Amino acid sequence: TISLRVLYSMKEMYLAFFVSLLVAAINVALFYPMVNAIGHAGIPLAISIGLIIEGVLFVLSLKVKIRIKLKGFFNAIVKIGVASFVSVGFMYGVYLILNRVVNFGKLSLLVNFALASFVFVLVYIPTLKILKVEEVQKIIKLARKGN
Repeated sequence: TISLRVLYSMKEMYLAFFVSLLVAAINVALFYPMVNAIGHAGIPLAISIGLIIEGVLFVLSLKVKIRIKLKGFFNAIVKIGVASFVSVGFMYGVYLILNRVVNFGKLSLLVNFALASFVFVLVYIPTLKILKVEEVQKIIKLARKGN
């Protein structure tokens, strides 16, 4: 993952190794109980839990190594999460409506999903701007500078 590449670039090989080892152990420990509980859908859930733990360990290791400010980082994560949640809600709503209205065979599934994905982008970007996510402001400034 990206977090491990950052650790490798910082020449923190042992830290990257131990984080990878811990996440692999967590994945293996969660696979069996998750598969027993919810079937094969438990495998991606176990991997997701492992990746979340890896992300937390990565942020904590960066805080120790380069003294990043966690408050600003977590504020950005929360804002991006809210924008994603709102956008997925709109996307799902549009997808359900289109499935009821547009139904001309198997191709309609692809068309409906593509249109709903377009709605996601149309909602996501303005929501990020409304929430004043700093990186979006920088991207807009760079795009204007390029023209």
